[in-house]
Amino acid sequence: EAAAFPDIPSFVRALRGGAGFAIVTEETLRGADLRDLAGFLADQAEWSDFPFIVLTARGGGLERNPGAVRLLEILGNVTFLERPFHPTTLISLARAARRARLRQYEARTRLEDIRAGQERLRVALNAGGLGAWTMELRTNTLHASPDCKAHYGRRADEPFDYDQLIATIHPDDRERMRAAADLSIETGAHFDVEYRTLWPDGSLHWIQVNGRLERNDRGRIEQMVGVSQDITARRRTESHQAALIALGDGLRQMTDPTAMSFLAAQILGSTLGVSRAGYG
Repeated sequence: EAAAFPDIPSFVRALRGGAGFAIVTEETLRGADLRDLAGFLADQAEWSDFPFIVLTARGGGLERNPGAVRLLEILGNVTFLERPFHPTTLISLARAARRARLRQYEARTRLEDIRAGQERLRVALNAGGLGAWTMELRTNTLHASPDCKAHYGRRADEPFDYDQLIATIHPDDRERMRAAADLSIETGAHFDVEYRTLWPDGSLHWIQVNGRLERNDRGRIEQMVGVSQDITARRRTESHQAALIALGDGLRQMTDPTAMSFLAAQILGSTLGVSRAGYG
């Protein structure tokens, strides 16, 4: 549907309401206040690059027409058509502008779908207490979400790179973590590992990390993406349950109170992660 407008303000209002492309004469724009039009173009969404067809006078090429150069700078996506012209030329340019605008609308739909998917993912991650991370393998560049950083005792605004992550892992677990990562990269297997982390405040936590490899268009491994989860509470519960089972199994075979106290202290020390525990 085509429409004509008597002045720039009404023209800009129509553009803001939605349009495929615009055909305008150079005389209409020459000397006019184009601030509203420039504002419309500046306010465009990232997917939008509105197309213009400007009808210029004979001899109105850019090399001989400073006014056309000014319009090019303001309008951006503009095609100049010098008059007189054959009607089929204008029709061809109009069809090309329409096709370009339709592709922009398709790009908008894809962006909206991507953002909706990202929002659904964010909600799912938050509901599951999961943090998201991406590791660029060529440069060892780590990108961690705020929830992922929190699993390592870091604030959302704190820097957190791969070297800092390795430093956070308990020294006894680092080689196991690296071995799991190497196995995934070498074989394409799923990355699945649990390890202890030491937070800046000195507290000990357990983290479960899962990931998978992503390849580029040429099939080459490019990055690993995955999620993290703080499983400290689960590991503590499992440790306590194991301690109770071990204590029960041990006490069933004992009658000496001193030996029983020693066993209880030994299991308690192991469960709490301390090197010395009293008994008596």
